[in-house]
This record gives sequence, C-alpha cells and structure tokens, in this order.
Amino acid sequence: MMLAGLGILPPNTEVAEFAKYLVAERVMPGPELSGDAIHMAMAVVHELDFLLTWNQKHLANPRKRTHLLIVCARAGLRMPTIVTPDLMNLEG
Repeated sequence: MMLAGLGILPPNTEVAEFAKYLVAERVMPGPELSGDAIHMAMAVVHELDFLLTWNQKHLANPRKRTHLLIVCARAGLRMPTIVTPDLMNLEG
C-alpha cells in the first residue's frame, strides 16, 4: 500500500500545449498527447520534484537532459529530477 493516498494528476490545456512544444522542439517524439511527451509534460507542468521511469531511450536519456533543461527554461518551467529504479537493489 505504498501508493495509498496518492492522487492522479489531471491533464489540462497547459499540459497538452507543453507536450506539443516538447515534440515541436524535438525533445520528445510524437505523438504529442500520448507516450513520452505527455508524461514529461505532466511532470513539468504539475511541478513534480521527481519523475521515476524505466524509459531510458527518451525520458531518462542523459543526452536529452541539457536540451530538456533549455526548453523548460524557455517556457519558464522547472524540469523534475529524472530517476530510474536501480535493478541491483531490487535483486536478492
């Protein structure tokens, strides 16, 4: 029950517009309103401190970090810290 009491973030116009912006700026692949772009937009717009993901191709890609920081700064938003689970700690 670690997730008990956690709410679901609401999608809204600002999230959709930022997801479109992420795709237009080539930070995230399309489609804009599903997949990686919408996940990142939800985290940024809702001002999350962390985004936990298994996705190292787009979301937790170190080569995209600087680009994402710049795009967020241009939009006046803060990028969350992107983290991945450590498989070594899950074994055993």
